[in-house]
Amino acid sequence: NGAVGFAADGEYNYGLDATQNGQEGVAVPDSQQSFSLPEQAHWVHFWGGESGGVGKSTCCRLMVHYLSEKLKREDFCAIDCDRTKPDVSNWYGGQLGERCITSLFSESEELSSEADAIIEKAMVQDAIVNLPAQAFDSFKEWARHNALADVVKELGIVPVMWFVSDGTPSSLALFADSMREFGSWMRHVWVRNYGREKSEVAWQALEQREAFMKLKPQKTPLLYASVEMEIAGVSNFDEAGVSGFFIMNVPAMYAPDRKIFEEEQKPLKIVAETMRSGKPLFSIRSRKFLEDVCTQFDIVMTRMGAKNEKF
Repeated sequence: NGAVGFAADGEYNYGLDATQNGQEGVAVPDSQQSFSLPEQAHWVHFWGGESGGVGKSTCCRLMVHYLSEKLKREDFCAIDCDRTKPDVSNWYGGQLGERCITSLFSESEELSSEADAIIEKAMVQDAIVNLPAQAFDSFKEWARHNALADVVKELGIVPVMWFVSDGTPSSLALFADSMREFGSWMRHVWVRNYGREKSEVAWQALEQREAFMKLKPQKTPLLYASVEMEIAGVSNFDEAGVSGFFIMNVPAMYAPDRKIFEEEQKPLKIVAETMRSGKPLFSIRSRKFLEDVCTQFDIVMTRMGAKNEKF
């Protein structure tokens, strides 16, 4: 389903291939933002989307699969903050053991400190956080109460908001809210969920809306030539004083296969492997799907400077 890209500035936009899905990423207009990576950074990846049913928990589980199975990593934790449907802990709690915990966000000041476990974990290891639906206000209050923009910088934590979209205008509006509120200090990834909206024409129409185009950056002088910028990665991207959001495409899963995964509620690889003999077509399709998703993660993580030893 295409590629992942980013915008270097208001004039030069680069995709990673020439397919229609290789739309450029976009930066929030703030010339003061800086995303320089600490020498030894831990990353905390928030999976959100605000609206229920956009596929954020599914995509969060896909990242757990990517780290566990593709990168063979055991030095990360998963934090499930969805009280009503804790899919990540249900599916991966057994495999991750103590590295999978639950937490919560609350607009109540007395309860909001429970989410502090996220930062405490991220101080010692990388973290994947599954946010609940409609968490924007409580997340915003938690971030403000903790001066999170300053805290992550001081502690050497790199926050990323993976915003899963179902291709609707309301999803775009919520993404714009997140960019405006957190975009000056938190990387963003616009995650196109093709399982919710399969039409490339629909995605293009959405991303040509004024609300999306307004998120493009103001022109900022580059310290590197534009071609160098395209291949240099996030390090040079940061030094140029330009921040951007990235785009990831999550391919659509065959509906019958998705139903099997939902019924099994086990780690994705285990389900795909154990059904090789009983459901060979399902096994082949699902393993190919997981490979495609991992390729997308490879591209985004590399672009963010996050794929090497730490992500």
